[in-house]
Amino acid sequence: MKLSNTALSLFPAWINVDSLPDGLKMLAAYAAKRPGLEFRDYCRGWQDKDGRAAYFREARSITQDLARVRDALRHACAANITDDLLIECSKGERLTLERDGAALRLDYCVGQYWPTEYRGAVARLLERAVRMQKVAA
Repeated sequence: MKLSNTALSLFPAWINVDSLPDGLKMLAAYAAKRPGLEFRDYCRGWQDKDGRAAYFREARSITQDLARVRDALRHACAANITDDLLIECSKGERLTLERDGAALRLDYCVGQYWPTEYRGAVARLLERAVRMQKVAA
């Protein structure tokens, strides 16, 4: 799997990305996607002070979610999270990983507004997998 520079930057420097499970790489690639936040969804123009504030508040939250994904990936790499654990932890969630033959498939069911929620879903899945790994150890 070829990862973008943004996706690669989410992993700690001490990790050999080629040796990671495909699930972690897929989650990093998904989180690295640009959110495509639409300014017009928030305000009519730059004169709309409340709309601008809401737009930039959402943009900050999306950036904070990416930092949360970066931290969760660091912990997941240190805990040696496997694809099987990611699949198990994703069951019943909006973001799921499933086996499709020999490959993995990522699926996301949007709640209200994809740009504001997809990175948080990645972070929650990774954090849950790390917790489950610690309980099993």
